[in-house]
Amino acid sequence: MEQWGKVRRLDGGDTMLAAGLISHQRDSRDATFVRYETLVDKHAHQCNLPPTYEKQTFYGRLHHIFVVHIPFTLALKVDGPTTIFLTALSTCKLKPTPSSLSSLDIHFYSNLNDALDIVDIVCLQCLVGRMPIDGGRQWAIIDRSGNLARAVFED
Repeated sequence: MEQWGKVRRLDGGDTMLAAGLISHQRDSRDATFVRYETLVDKHAHQCNLPPTYEKQTFYGRLHHIFVVHIPFTLALKVDGPTTIFLTALSTCKLKPTPSSLSSLDIHFYSNLNDALDIVDIVCLQCLVGRMPIDGGRQWAIIDRSGNLARAVFED
């Protein structure tokens, strides 16, 4: 397994940095906060129901990028040797958005979750900006991609 410090979306996309490997300069922008989208089971807490997946959008800080090389193994049911790219992120604990700002796609948070989410790297969508508010006790997330730049999941 390898660790990488940064990754770039194809076709001129954003370069996202892993906070765990890249030192942050105080006079530069923080390119570790991202928007990511995953499929979440609506019935995860009801084990008697079959899973029903829906797309959810999350904002968080990218901590690690892992590259896992898997050799050909019949037990894993893969066609041959394969490489998997995973990311570890701490999710922003979003606060309710005031109705006056809901059309602007601005979200607010003050803390990150302690536990890390491990997701496939294709879930990463883009960098997001942050702006301190309320004397630095809260942050506003500025998602410059808008509602048109969202992932499409297929069965």
